[in-house]
Amino acid sequence: MKKFLYIGAMSAFLLAACGEEKAEETETAQEELDKAKEKEAELKAKEEEERKAKEVEEWAIAEQKSKEEEVEKKEPTTAEKSKHIIDTSVFEYAQAVNV
Repeated sequence: MKKFLYIGAMSAFLLAACGEEKAEETETAQEELDKAKEKEAELKAKEEEERKAKEVEEWAIAEQKSKEEEVEKKEPTTAEKSKHIIDTSVFEYAQAVNV
C-alpha cells in the first residue's frame, strides 16, 4: 500500500513539474506575442502619422498652387471689357434672318 501511495505521490509531483514548465513556456510565448503586437501597433501608428503628414503637405502644396493660379489670372482690361461680341452661332443654319 505504501508503494502505491509513493508511486501516486511521485506521479503527481512529476505531472505538476511538467505542468509548471509548460505554464512558463506559455507565459514566455504570450509575453513575446504581446511585445510583437505592441511593436506592430507602434509601426502602424508611425505609418498613420507619416501618411497624415504627407496628406497635409500635399494639401498645402495644392493650396499654394491654387493661390498662384489666382494671382496669374488677370482681370480683363477696360478695352477687353468694352468689346462687344455677338454670338452668331444660333444663326448658323438659318435660311432667312430678319432684324
